[in-house]
Amino acid sequence: MRRALSLAVVLAIAASAFAGTVNAVIPPAYKDVPGTGTFIGPHAVGPRTYQLLIHESLLTDLVGLSLNGLTWRLPTSATADWPTQDVTYASYDIYLSQSVAPEFRSLTFANNVVGPQTLVRSGPLTVNTGAYTFGNSPNEFGPTIPFSEWLYSGGHLLIEIRHVGNSFGSRNVDALTTSTAGYGTLFSGAWASSATATTGSQGNFSITRLSAVPEPATAILAGALALLALRRRA
Repeated sequence: MRRALSLAVVLAIAASAFAGTVNAVIPPAYKDVPGTGTFIGPHAVGPRTYQLLIHESLLTDLVGLSLNGLTWRLPTSATADWPTQDVTYASYDIYLSQSVAPEFRSLTFANNVVGPQTLVRSGPLTVNTGAYTFGNSPNEFGPTIPFSEWLYSGGHLLIEIRHVGNSFGSRNVDALTTSTAGYGTLFSGAWASSATATTGSQGNFSITRLSAVPEPATAILAGALALLALRRRA
């Protein structure tokens, strides 16, 4: 009976560890503070390539976790929820990799990639009516755009987005201008008005919320430690 109870407890702890989601706003200093500007890249009406370079010091809470989604929020200047009708991107691809330090960002996109670059999301994306809300300071983040789990083991992070635009219209998101403290050292951005661009221009950094979950091994370890603790009490 005791063994069965111990196993049930272990399984419950492991399931809890595996299911838990961690949300991290990048940069963390802007979790509850509006940005200093806006940027149109993530939700432009036209095609875009957009790179976000993030210094490892902003990502310490995510080390050892599997990234599985991201999202943005409207700037405080917004006067209505967005979009006013469902908006579809025929192709909205997201790549993840390690990155050069933001201070060494190049306007040649491939030069910012360190190690293998992984396509974690591919295919169409639909943004439902009113998904991004306004009326707060800062505004709430929109729904998470999910992607395949990617283990973050430390180091500078590069998020690359390539989309073909939509037939509805553009919407600025909350962002940090190139003159904001930390731009070029802790975070940086580059963009181009093409989904297949190889070079681009400097751009504002869109305040991003990353979602992550423990990898399966973490859940198993949590269960094993719980079982060990129970045996010591027995």
